[in-house]
Amino acid sequence: MRLYALYDTYAEEFMPLFEARNDALALRAISGLPDTAFPQGTTREDFVLYKLGFFDRDKMCIIPKEKALRVFAPYKSKEVENEAV
Repeated sequence: MRLYALYDTYAEEFMPLFEARNDALALRAISGLPDTAFPQGTTREDFVLYKLGFFDRDKMCIIPKEKALRVFAPYKSKEVENEAV
């Protein structure tokens, strides 16, 4: 399974990790989040989805990506400066 997290561009920190089989399912997972899932005082435009690595269930280990990879900025109205953080 792949590991993803939403990055808060203003707080400059990641929200908790979640798993998805692929990028499309990760996008589907965040698109259905209610507004209450986001920290108070934020808007959806504050967040970018990143793929952070993989979880190998057979070996029970996390395999990080060398750099976090921006998957999609579905709510972003302004340009995100870097592809990786």
